[in-house]
Amino acid sequence: MHCFSISFNRRRILWRQGWFERHHGNRVEHLTKKLDLTAEQKTKVEAIFKEQEEKLKIIHEETHKRLQEVLTKEQITNWMS
Repeated sequence: MHCFSISFNRRRILWRQGWFERHHGNRVEHLTKKLDLTAEQKTKVEAIFKEQEEKLKIIHEETHKRLQEVLTKEQITNWMS
């Protein structure tokens, strides 16, 4: 199950490096321009995306942990390729 751990660790590194924050920031900027959000709306949208990000992170980590307990090394290798 080593292959799975490497890939999962890579995802965690990307998460820590702020990829998801930048992605959500881009979404906020896109919505701000497209919908002409007020400053107050933009702040609230940012908070919504931040909360969503935290929930998704927990779900993502739990899912991978549970899959690692179920799948064989070969299955994980095929899944990750």
